[in-house]
Amino acid sequence: MNATIDKAIISDPKILQQADCWYWTHFNKIKLVGGEFGTKGHAYQIEPLRSKRKKRVYMKGAQMGFTEVEVLKTLHGMI
Repeated sequence: MNATIDKAIISDPKILQQADCWYWTHFNKIKLVGGEFGTKGHAYQIEPLRSKRKKRVYMKGAQMGFTEVEVLKTLHGMI
């Protein structure tokens, strides 16, 4: 894409929300059962939220928040 189109996409929050799950969750302040979803203290969740890969593998531990990440990615994909 050329620089003009890139600049237009970056400056339009609606386009960014459609393309990027992290941007959508962050700027719409998505509410979950435990409260508002955020990555404060969980910066490792940003990369999976932004991933476009069809398959993702996690080394899962207790309370890592990856279940919420996958639910949010699914909901975002339905928009």
